[in-house]
This record gives sequence, structure tokens and C-alpha cells, in this order.
Amino acid sequence: MPRITRVIKTAQVAGLAIAMFGMGLSPAQAQRRRSSAEKAAPKLSAAELSAAQKGSEPINVLTRDGVYLTGRFWKPDESNKETPVVMLLHMRGRDQNDWAPYARYLCDKGFAVATFDFRGHGDSKQVNPDQYVSPRDALRGMRRPSSDNRVERIDEETEFRNGRELAMLVNDIDAIKEFLIEQNNAGRINVQRLGVVAGGPMASALATHFAAREYASERGWVKTGGDLATLILISPTLNYSGLTAVSDFDKSKRDEERLPVFIVSNDDRSEKKSADQLRRKLWVPFLGKGGKASGRDRPESGMMLVKSKKSGSDLFRPPVENVDELIHGYLHNRLVDKRSFQWRQRTKEEDAGGGFGSQR
Repeated sequence: MPRITRVIKTAQVAGLAIAMFGMGLSPAQAQRRRSSAEKAAPKLSAAELSAAQKGSEPINVLTRDGVYLTGRFWKPDESNKETPVVMLLHMRGRDQNDWAPYARYLCDKGFAVATFDFRGHGDSKQVNPDQYVSPRDALRGMRRPSSDNRVERIDEETEFRNGRELAMLVNDIDAIKEFLIEQNNAGRINVQRLGVVAGGPMASALATHFAAREYASERGWVKTGGDLATLILISPTLNYSGLTAVSDFDKSKRDEERLPVFIVSNDDRSEKKSADQLRRKLWVPFLGKGGKASGRDRPESGMMLVKSKKSGSDLFRPPVENVDELIHGYLHNRLVDKRSFQWRQRTKEEDAGGGFGSQR
């Protein structure tokens, strides 16, 4: 039996490790280090990218606020109404290609996978000039572009300067979710078996905001009609450039109704301290030997540390301490083994929602 299977069967969560955290850099220093690390990445060769993308399909969608997003969709050969789906979110200053090898890996394991370039990144820099409003103008209450502020292209380095402006990128996740609902209705996947893996602090913060839309935070992140079945945060932080991760939920709610959250961090002092701050806010336990958590058990969630200086999706290239297998095992545990997800046809009315700067 593979090691990851044994871990999940005994601990009900993929290989968790307990560790103490120490003093790190100042918040400003740590933020600068994380931002630099996010943008410095090894590029895949053309051959590596081609091999990883083989058999995938292009995604081209328009967000509710006028941004053209480019992505890719992998699905197993035998995909059907029971097929789980995973959305992989890339780090800031990077693009979806970072995740291509792992998307291929998950697809070969039976998962459908969606990746995409966040607005201002990669190939998602074109906007509809008749619809798109810059973050600064949107925050001032503007809902339509005026004749003197129309643009056709945007770039993340100049367009998104702080957390309030970065929050608009949640609309991109919503747009890919709408694409997945179309795939669900075509019988190619079951969108209720949805997992999100966020690589890096920006993507992790955005993922928690998306989760808050799927779950009602005022009711304790109890599922209220959304599809998100699990959330995996790689190298997260409680606050990224003013974009604060959503972490408010009522601890009195039943554990089995909570959104399962899994956190992965390296053992660098500043990163693990930041991740641990979010872990505590999310009420996610470290699990010690034998799968025992301190305090009240919440076996569907947990945090693991890996011995590395890499962060975010770089932990998967090449995989550090079998993190690729561990995350696959956790996804299988949450999206395939543990829950009953009855496929159903979706309607636009039930899935319509207003995002930041929504034009609906």
C-alpha cells in the first residue's frame, strides 16, 4: 500500500507534521521576500510544457467585469458525472504554466483540472474597453468606463497596487467556476466535487475570499449552496499586501459541516510563522504522532510542514518530500472517498452571483 494511502487511512488527512514556529522577519520584510520569491521562477522548457499540456483544451472566458481570461482544461479520457475537478491558482507575477505538470499528474490520476492566468498575468491581459473599469476607478464607485479612461490591456505590476485592488481578482475565479458549471451540465464532471489548490500568498488569500462566497461566513463556513468541497493553501499568509485572508467563522458549528482546509508551508521561519497565524485563525490543527490533534479534533483539516526554502507551486517542481502525492491523496480523500456528491443539472439563476465590480 502506498505511503500516502496509509497516512490518509490512519489520520484521515494527508501526512501532517507538527512543528514549532519561531521569530521571523518583520511583516514588511517578510512580505517583500514573499513577493520576490513569487516572481522568481524556473520556466518550463517548450518540450516540458508541450508534454504537460498534451490532451488539454483551451479555456477562453470573459469575466463579469470585462477581462478576457485564458486557461486550460484537462479531463480524464473516461470523464463523466462522477469526475472530481480541481482548480489550480498560480502565484503573483507568474502564470498558469507553473501548474501544468501537476495538472497533468492529477488528470492521469482521474481528476479534471482547470488552470488559468489571473488578470494582468500571462495571456490574460486583454480587456473589453467598453466594460472594464480599473480597480482605482471601481473603488471610487465608477461602474462604466468613461471616454478618457478606456483601456484595452492591463498588467498586474501597474494595475493592482494594494489589497483592495487585488480583491478584484476573485472575479477571475468566479469566471472559471462558471466554465466548470458548463462542463458539469455537459456531463463531463461533477462540479460539486470541487477542490481549489492555491499556490502562494496572493492566490491563497484570493481563494479564501472565493470560499467565503461558496460558504456563508456568518454561519460558520457551513455549506449554503456552493460547490467547494475542500481548500488547499500552499505557503499562505494572513495578509498579502493589504489583502486579508477571510478567516472569520463560528467555532461552535459542527466540525463535519465545516469547509475542510489543508495548509502546506515550508519550514522557513517567516513563512511558517505567517502560515501558522492563518492556521490559528482558520482553526486548523497540527496533527502529531498517531494523527492526534491538540484541543478539539477537526480531522478533515490540518497543516503540514516541508523542509525546503521553496514556496507555493515551486514546492511541486520537482516535488519536495512527495508533496505531489500528499496533495493528491488529500484531494482523493475529500473529493472521492469521503462524501456523497449527487450530480445535478445547474441553472444560470441558481448560480448567478455578484462579484466585486459586478456589471450584472
